[in-house]
Order: sequence, then C-alpha cells, then structure tokens
Amino acid sequence: MIRRLVVGVLVVLGLTACQGKNPYVASALPESAIPMATERIDPSSYPAPPIDYGRYRYWAWTPEGVTVSSRTPQTMDVGRVRDAISGQLDQRGLRPAQAGNAPDLYVNATVREEQRVQYDTDYYSRGGYGSPYGYDRWGGHGVYGSTGYSHTQPRYYRVQVLKIDLIDAQQSKVIWSGSAEQTGGSDQSERARAIREAARRALEQYPPH
Repeated sequence: MIRRLVVGVLVVLGLTACQGKNPYVASALPESAIPMATERIDPSSYPAPPIDYGRYRYWAWTPEGVTVSSRTPQTMDVGRVRDAISGQLDQRGLRPAQAGNAPDLYVNATVREEQRVQYDTDYYSRGGYGSPYGYDRWGGHGVYGSTGYSHTQPRYYRVQVLKIDLIDAQQSKVIWSGSAEQTGGSDQSERARAIREAARRALEQYPPH
C-alpha cells in the first residue's frame, strides 16, 4: 500500500513539472528590427555595353579638324590630309553629314612629322691563310684564321605620324582611335603618298570586329 502511494506521488509531480513554464519560448523580432543591407549596387562597376558601330553613318569635322604639329614643316598640305581621311571613311560606309543635318560622329585628327634613326652595320673580313682564288694552302675552300670587323653608321629618315579620333556626337566621347606612321619623302608628292598610306593604316581596324 505504501509503495502504491509513493508511485502515485511521483506521477503527480512529473505531470506538474511538464505543465510548468517552458524556458525555450519561440519569439520573433519586430520587422523594423531586422537589419537591412546598406550596400548599394554601383552601376559603374559593371562593364559598359558594347558599342553599336553600325548606327554611325554620318560624320563631320570638329572645329579643330586637322591639327598640324608645330614641328611639322609648313609645307604640309592640310587639305590633302582631310581628303585622305575622308576617302578612307567613305570606304567604311561613313558619309559626310549634309548641311543642316546633325552628324553621328565628329572626326578629329592630328598629324606631325618626326625623325627616326636606324643603325646600319656592315661586316668585313680580313683573310688569314686564305687564297685569292678561294682555296687555302691545303687545297680546301674557305679562309682559315681570318679576322673581321664591322662598321656601324646611323641613317636618319622622316615619318608622317597620323592620329584619328572618332567622337560620338551625342555623348561627346571618343569611341575609337587609330594611329599610324609612314615614311615620308622630301617633296610634296612623297608626303601626300605617305599621308594617304597612314590614313589607310590608321583606319584599317575600323569598325572593330
């Protein structure tokens, strides 16, 4: 009898403990207390969209047009530089904007003449046991025990350096640049030929593929 009473007391105490306050109560923070991300996305961190070069069709010169370096001889014909560039633009589907029409591109160019130097070296040999008939004293061909020397001298020449910038007319920013240099002669015809070739080479990569 006493044993049953003890068991009953233990059962009652266990049920009472189960109905007590649970220390692990779920709770939720108010929405305003949730930390928000403070870092904002910087659009400039993304790569710029590719340029659609196909939308450029008409061009015009900037107010500067073609600028000739002060180091360039005054005999440089700016009109020929313009013609050379205009011809190359025409081959690439770019037409001069008609009066009263807004261009898609502005074209700016600089040209200068620079001096280059190239060192030419000539090699000479002095025979040792060689024969003037091409045989040595043992009956073989060639020169044995020969010594040699070299002579280097500078050779100066002038080049025409042409740089072309294509500028978006709406955004006023350079969208493409090209430059080239070409050996130029001492007279007008040779300089004109050099400028035409420099214009062709400067624009041969437009539009980029």
